[in-house]
Amino acid sequence: MSNRESFEELKKKIEQADVVSFDVFDTLILRIVNTPETIFKLVGDVCGIKDYEHIRQEMQQQASMEAEEKWNQPHAVMDQIYDYIKTHSGLEMDWEKVKQTELEMEYDSLVANPEMKEIYEFAKAAGKRVIATSDMYLKKDFLEKVLKKCGYEMDKIYDSADEMHTKFRGDLYEQVQKEEGVPAWKIIHIGDNWESDVVNAQKAGFQTYYYPQEKADNKNMLPFSIDEGVKNCIHKEHYEFWKNLGAEVGGPLYLGLFTWLKSCLKREKYEKIFFLARDGYNLYQLFGKYTDEKTEYLMTSRRALLLAGISKLDEETMRILPPFTLGQTIKEVLEYLGVLEICQDSIKEAGFESVDEIIHTREEMEQVKKLYTLNETAFLKKCEEERQEAYRYFKEKGFFDVDSIVFDCGWNGSSQYLLDRFLECVDYQKNNKFFYTGILNTEKSKRQLNGRKFETYLFNYDENYNLQNKVKDSIVIMELFFGAPMNSVYKYENGVAVLEDIPEETAYKEAISQGIIAFVERSIDFVEKYKIRVKQEHAVTAILHLIHEPTEKEAVTIGNIANVDGFANQKAVIKYIAKLDEASYKENPQIEIYWAEGLFKRPDIDEKLKKQIAQDRHLNYKDAETDDAEQAKESLYEKDLKKYGKVTADFLEEERKHKNKDPYQRFIKENETNIVTGRTFEQNPLISFVVPVYNVPDDMLTACIDSIIGQTYKNWELWLVDDFSSWESVREVLRSYETTPGVHVIYRTENGNISKATNDGIAKASGEYIAFMDCDDVIELNTLEEMVALINENPELDFIYSDEDKLTEDGTRRHSPFFKPDWSPDTFFSIMYTNHLAIYRTALVRKTGGLRTEYNGAQDYDFTLRFTELTDYKRIGHVKKVLYHWRERAESIAAKMEAKPYALEAMKRLKEETLERRGLNGTVEFVSDMYQYRVCYEAEGNPKVSIVIPSKDNFKILKQCIDSIKQCTIYENYEIIVVDNGSNEENKAQIESYLEEQKAAYIYEPMNFNFSKMCNLGVKASDGEYILLLNDDIKVYRAEWLSLLVGQASLDYAGAVGAKLLYPETDIIQHIGIANLKIGPSHSEIGFSDSNIYYFGRNRVNYNWLAVTAACLMVKKSKYEEVGGLDEELTVAYNDVDFCFKLYEKGYYNSVRNDVPMYHYESISRGSDDVDEKKQQRLLKERERLYAKHPKLKGKDPFYNDNLTQNKVDFSINVEEEEQEYATCEWMKRYPKKVKSDFNVCIDKITDDKDFTIEGWCQGEDAERDNASERYLLLHSEQGKIYQCKMERVFREDVAQSLGSTNYLAGFRCRVDRNQIAMNLHAYTIGIMQKYQKEVFIRWLDVMSGRQELKGTVVRDIALEERAGWKPKQILHRIDGVKRTEELFGIKGWAVLEHADNINCETQILVVEGDRARVCSTHAKERYDVALSMPHYKNIYLCGFAAEIPNVGKDAAIFIVKRNLHNGKVYYQQLSESELQEEA
Repeated sequence: MSNRESFEELKKKIEQADVVSFDVFDTLILRIVNTPETIFKLVGDVCGIKDYEHIRQEMQQQASMEAEEKWNQPHAVMDQIYDYIKTHSGLEMDWEKVKQTELEMEYDSLVANPEMKEIYEFAKAAGKRVIATSDMYLKKDFLEKVLKKCGYEMDKIYDSADEMHTKFRGDLYEQVQKEEGVPAWKIIHIGDNWESDVVNAQKAGFQTYYYPQEKADNKNMLPFSIDEGVKNCIHKEHYEFWKNLGAEVGGPLYLGLFTWLKSCLKREKYEKIFFLARDGYNLYQLFGKYTDEKTEYLMTSRRALLLAGISKLDEETMRILPPFTLGQTIKEVLEYLGVLEICQDSIKEAGFESVDEIIHTREEMEQVKKLYTLNETAFLKKCEEERQEAYRYFKEKGFFDVDSIVFDCGWNGSSQYLLDRFLECVDYQKNNKFFYTGILNTEKSKRQLNGRKFETYLFNYDENYNLQNKVKDSIVIMELFFGAPMNSVYKYENGVAVLEDIPEETAYKEAISQGIIAFVERSIDFVEKYKIRVKQEHAVTAILHLIHEPTEKEAVTIGNIANVDGFANQKAVIKYIAKLDEASYKENPQIEIYWAEGLFKRPDIDEKLKKQIAQDRHLNYKDAETDDAEQAKESLYEKDLKKYGKVTADFLEEERKHKNKDPYQRFIKENETNIVTGRTFEQNPLISFVVPVYNVPDDMLTACIDSIIGQTYKNWELWLVDDFSSWESVREVLRSYETTPGVHVIYRTENGNISKATNDGIAKASGEYIAFMDCDDVIELNTLEEMVALINENPELDFIYSDEDKLTEDGTRRHSPFFKPDWSPDTFFSIMYTNHLAIYRTALVRKTGGLRTEYNGAQDYDFTLRFTELTDYKRIGHVKKVLYHWRERAESIAAKMEAKPYALEAMKRLKEETLERRGLNGTVEFVSDMYQYRVCYEAEGNPKVSIVIPSKDNFKILKQCIDSIKQCTIYENYEIIVVDNGSNEENKAQIESYLEEQKAAYIYEPMNFNFSKMCNLGVKASDGEYILLLNDDIKVYRAEWLSLLVGQASLDYAGAVGAKLLYPETDIIQHIGIANLKIGPSHSEIGFSDSNIYYFGRNRVNYNWLAVTAACLMVKKSKYEEVGGLDEELTVAYNDVDFCFKLYEKGYYNSVRNDVPMYHYESISRGSDDVDEKKQQRLLKERERLYAKHPKLKGKDPFYNDNLTQNKVDFSINVEEEEQEYATCEWMKRYPKKVKSDFNVCIDKITDDKDFTIEGWCQGEDAERDNASERYLLLHSEQGKIYQCKMERVFREDVAQSLGSTNYLAGFRCRVDRNQIAMNLHAYTIGIMQKYQKEVFIRWLDVMSGRQELKGTVVRDIALEERAGWKPKQILHRIDGVKRTEELFGIKGWAVLEHADNINCETQILVVEGDRARVCSTHAKERYDVALSMPHYKNIYLCGFAAEIPNVGKDAAIFIVKRNLHNGKVYYQQLSESELQEEA
């Protein structure tokens, strides 16, 4: 029975009573804060007292003990508590002011309970005497003041702070009965505490009513200070479903959004804020109610802006025009756009029979768009009409008259993009900046928002991927809270917005809005008065809970809402948020699933349908009847079967039977079987272990102690400090070790948490070094021996740490090794990576003062930061061996970083304090998907930065680079210097004119390309305090990029500072730092998606690296000059690496800021070194010079552990790969009659050494067929015979994911014994054959390019008439090399045709000399470097070309030709003279 249902019984009891007594807190009044203790925390924040929540509670407890002992009081009152704090806390504060702050905050946090207000008013109306009876340290006058504020006029208040009697003892009831002068049974007491308010009241003879707390569902896992308190207050209002949803789920989001946007506005210059319909409706209401800002609700939409922003039908315009979805009729598309009458007469010309035809394919979607171009004049006239109407509306709203802030919920930035297109058409002269809830990481958002000004609250396309991934597949649930009680805007007429007439339910939106406003109304004054920050992760936790764990009621009620989108509207078809029947799904298996979790939660949807949808869409769905225990026991095979299908699952199961797939287990076997022990040392320092112990399982504690006792190095002592464990078994284990030599046990008499317990051990330690260790972890038996060996190598060491791994809770398996870098100060300030095991020089430990209780949860991090400030970085050592095993436990940070929210708070505070202690300016920001805080430094004095950009004949790319700097940089004190080594006259004039407009310096000095010399020239001409070397093919897009780089570079120990470079318009990593591997300097994680986290956050938080790329490199100018700048002997490659090596050798630390992402168009502005033998020779020569200058660094990298791979860039473990078996090779007896070649092949690696090995992958059109196929390596001899060697299939999930297929077994691998093949490998042409049943696919490959001559270029004359239908077109291309001899003209490079499937496009070369024209075929080349850099273009991995053409004169005009084999269209572009210059 709910409280409200039982109120009728309560009212009957009240009618029979003479006196009605109410408990006060949580009965008559409620707190809007989450807990009573929250007030203490907030007081500490306001008054600047760290850890005040714990100090205040502890002092109150001790003050009450003193009051009871000295004055026989039941508890201390407010004044006594603060007197005790003043005397015993050891803190110098104005404690009277702190007390008044607490009282004021307590008063502000208290509100009336609407449920009890009803009962109170009933009792008053019935003429009853109404009293309050409370146990509280706050006095009666305070309670009276609060109760009056909340609308209660009490006849009397009985308060334990004044009466010195309490409910919890029962004697306060005796006092009440005595003073009220009525029989006890004539008094009814109402309260929420079972013991104090019910049991003890009944013992006194009172009638009672138990009022248990019915609280709102706690949907927050990381609650901020007031959300749960406000929700509980609202819960008492008993709102209907939608209003309650708005309050409890949407309320925290809007509280955070509102306060965030208000704070952002303080730094912006604007005259008015526009909130876009319909997403901005709720925030518009809040700003109108709670601010004095000039605001306007701007009625607009994608439909209303689309045509208004079109002035021509270019490629970009065609891309943004509908249709956007399959299943609509042509008529529905044209009607919604308002162009049916314009286009319907051209239906047959566009290739359709009727406007009623349904659009079934992507090709038909493109075909529909022909209707616009066929009626271009009328269509653009329609656009002009809509533009004039839109202009009139925006003019009346004053949009053109002011600089403005614009709010929209976001996701892909379409509103800003379409609005800007419209504004460009109407000569808009003002400025605007968008603020969004969030922008998703999509190609569309990156394209649409490129170069535009905006900020986001929750996530951006380059930030907070963790949160994005949780919401992106159910974004419709986020949109529930950004609706408005009106239809969408269709267009404008006569200066007024016209709404769509599509039926749409809006009442629920009004209710949600009311709930949101109710939540903010109850919280905003308190939040703003006490400056409470609503963190993003807290603002959306309730929404995430709704998305991923809905109740049945939520799933059904929300799921029944229709999801309306005019652009995708289909008559007679209603698409629901989470509602679907079997017939609809069978009819349209591609139907959108907007909220899978809601669909699966519904009890009214058939289980078979749910399973079918889950299987078809690769979604996780657990049958409601599936037992959790059985689910947990699900075999790897069953998981693979669900994820990959039977063929792949069988393959993986077979591999598991024959191979150990865990490389770390192989690493352990290879590296830890023959450990050298028993060494003798010249120095044998005493090592003191300090191990705090608290409530740990017996077996774990025993394992920990035994691992110390069994050390091969014997000069140690162990201090075990029991922190008053409540488990008696702990003390039993400790007592069993008391007589063990070297073991000492301390039993504390009160619990003081880990810091106090550790400090007790430190105080007793007598060793020269102290080792800290957790009581459930384990160390290797040779741990101390390895540490002492390092001390003997360098006796000056003060601090030594080792590598570590994780140990499963049952202690049976080691995993997740952390192979750490040598000392890296920036890495350490990003993450506490030294962890365990570490030993510290005892004298310095004592100098730090030990561990600090206010940082419990991050106490070792705080301690180590302070310790390192007392020593030199050169006195920190690192043992590159796994010596420590960190046990995973459910409550341990080792198991889950977010397991202890208080540890996150402590980490934030300690980093802020460290900045202050070190005298550094900066802030910390939360990195949500790492559960870490990043430090952002601020350079003192706003120093000038000189941006040096080398460039030649690259105006378009250079302009893009500088435009992005101008548009996206908030740091204002910089200059730009462009160094040009010889652009042609036309380009030079263009560059010079542009740079003059931009007030940028231009140094023009013709010379052979020498990157180092160009940079040095720019630096010499600069007058900035800091230098930024920047490639001309960089595009910046984060406003703070330069501020962050110069802040980092301003540190005394900082060397070169790099940025995160991504391939253009993608999240594919190009640079996060350079590791100096044995194979040479290599870009780590290149080609990997940045949406994932790699190796302990290498692509998330700031890391130190041995080198960073000069594509973006910041350094202090004095340090640049100190090491002599860039070496001009290294003209092209490794000059940046050499520069970083020199900085490192001078004692500086190079680093990369992963919060400074940029796009790098490397493949476009520069050819690939890998495709040219001459370039490869130059590369090897420059690498030799690099290591000749730095012999100690050859194959060595202090920031990259030797235990990691030396021949890959993925931080995998350095373990020998299992030797591959030889393939069986035999002669092909008969070449297949029917051979297909329509499948793609990529060769990843060829080794032509003692054996011949080849690795790669291939893909056909049918993934199921590919997975089941056999594959062969073919070796075709010059004599015409063919060897066929059967290859192994290789599981390649990376290929399947990147190609968007289920071809998981795309990989192949083959090792050929050289004794089996008769001749040298170069005597064979290599091919790949794939066989499936009777189908045979063969691709012959030119994988030995550069070693064999090009043959077979087909050249034919072409008449002018044949070229008549060809169209001139801008073709994306790069010429990598041109070679001329008397007989041949050689050319190679790559070319891509935009807006086409390039697998169907052929590249040719057109040679025109006088009246003669020849068209020449080319050899297609795999160019995965280009494909990687431009992933938004389809199938361009074969865009490379090479040709050798006979008899080409020097004056011939050369054209690239792209022939679309699918539709027969041919496009061409002439090559410039500079592109055709022969390489020296």
